[in-house]
Amino acid sequence: MTDILLVEDDPFMVAVAKQMLAIANYRVTSAATGREAIKLARERAPDAILLDLGLPDMDGTQLMSQLRTLTACPLIVVSARDDTMSKVSALDLGADDYVIKPFVSEELLARLRSVLRRRAGNRDHARVPLTDTLEFDPELRVVARNDGEQTHLTTIESMLLGLLISANPRPISRQSMHPMLFDREWTRGDRTLDVHVHNLRQKLLALSSGLVSIASIRGIGYALQTREPL
Repeated sequence: MTDILLVEDDPFMVAVAKQMLAIANYRVTSAATGREAIKLARERAPDAILLDLGLPDMDGTQLMSQLRTLTACPLIVVSARDDTMSKVSALDLGADDYVIKPFVSEELLARLRSVLRRRAGNRDHARVPLTDTLEFDPELRVVARNDGEQTHLTTIESMLLGLLISANPRPISRQSMHPMLFDREWTRGDRTLDVHVHNLRQKLLALSSGLVSIASIRGIGYALQTREPL
């Protein structure tokens, strides 16, 4: 059964959407806040996300950027914001479609089927190039060379690499990464993140023959580092 993550804080809209999706044979998990949505996206790996932009703890566009570091699954914005700039901004940030509230159930379901079909028929879309010969597939949690050699990442390693790619070429701080990876704030002396960074760094170095690594930026955090072959 296809799993849908519904990110919506209006109880009435949640009830309507859940009933509509259940009748269409989708399994639905809902989140009322951005923080809860990040946690569920990390834990449940949904097949698609329906996202409202007006959330109590963060704007939906901010949440969308964070979700795109965790999953490449189809994402449809379902919002009362009907201005052109909201639509353009959402699509530029990685939304696959944009539906305006109040919506017609049949139309939303048709758009959901459409993005799921497109994603199923275009697996290459989810792959992110790291170098000319190396790419990252966040859905399969694999980094692969063009000669077929590959390494599998843990869930945390895959999420970590997604965050580094999203920030690249800028470094990203421990304070930013920790809540998204471990659902808790970073405190001085906590080395959990460092262990995962070390493990991911070793995998990238081995597969890329030293061309891709993770740089430690003193006083800040980490940054993805790539170089051309000699």
